[in-house]
Amino acid sequence: MSVSYILESAFCMACLYAFYWLALQRETFFQWNRIYLLLSPLIALSLPALHISLETPAATPDIPQTPALEFSALVEQAQAAPAHFRHTLAQPVAEGWSVSLGTLLWWAYLLGVGLLTLRLLLRIVLLWRAIGRYRKGDLSGFEDAPASFFGLIFWKNKPGQAAASSLILEHEHVHVRQWHSLDVLLMEAMLIVQWFNPLMHAFRRSLCAVHEYIADAHVVRDTGRRSEYATLLVQHQKAGQRARSGLVNTFHSLIKHRLLMLARRPSRPFRRLKYLLIMPLFATLMLLFSFRLVETLPAAAPLAEAMRKADLLAGMLGEVTVAAEKPAPASEPTPYIFYWGSVQCRIVHDPG
Repeated sequence: MSVSYILESAFCMACLYAFYWLALQRETFFQWNRIYLLLSPLIALSLPALHISLETPAATPDIPQTPALEFSALVEQAQAAPAHFRHTLAQPVAEGWSVSLGTLLWWAYLLGVGLLTLRLLLRIVLLWRAIGRYRKGDLSGFEDAPASFFGLIFWKNKPGQAAASSLILEHEHVHVRQWHSLDVLLMEAMLIVQWFNPLMHAFRRSLCAVHEYIADAHVVRDTGRRSEYATLLVQHQKAGQRARSGLVNTFHSLIKHRLLMLARRPSRPFRRLKYLLIMPLFATLMLLFSFRLVETLPAAAPLAEAMRKADLLAGMLGEVTVAAEKPAPASEPTPYIFYWGSVQCRIVHDPG
């Protein structure tokens, strides 16, 4: 993983999140937004790593049909170079220890990855311990802030809250049925890779908010108790968040935004057309970072075949001298230049 890859993936992520922020976050198509928020970081991490080569013919320079260059002239120029210049080139470079800026940035990136990986492992350990206490009947920390993780729902029900209990349990059951905990773990893994990018944290917050919007919408739709449910959210607004690992879905999170979304009218179906705009955005990012133009030279004849032809002509006409050899004396007949593909031959006909 190079620095250029990290920067390119961060740029892709910025473009994709900007599209969500400007066009999608106010819509009530929560499942569509959930899919978009999950796939966008994966796309941003994949596009710079995907290399698709597009071959284009390279411009072939015109080779003048002139006699071969004489290497003796090049040798004379090298011998005429100043002695101190040749001596300077021959001196060894002093050895020393140095670190480039790119290396320092790479070490800093790896350090961040290591620290966040340790933090994630610590959260998993704390959550595992909380699960162990929960199974033993210790429900401390979940009296006012119910939570769920995969198939487990953490909540200590209080007496006299039968009406609220059904709403809270239905909310947490939505998280369990739709595997929202898996989304959180996947987002945590991508957050480790792009820890330096604040937009990755924004993706995670937005996804957690969408999880809550989905659960709230299901509860209101299935029970029809919108006003009672909104009152329950207000009651849990000041609930403390104790004994949290950061990996669970909590009932009391994002209360203000959830109340605003509950009061919002459902988006009209035709507004789903906004999601079609993702395709040109994706195509543009793919053209910028996935496609590579590769210049290809015209295919030349194999060297062995060219030499075989040259040997055949040598047997017919006399002798062959390649351009690298010393040119014939001035008294000799004027040579002919023969080109076969990229091979240049110098042919002298000896009448004797």
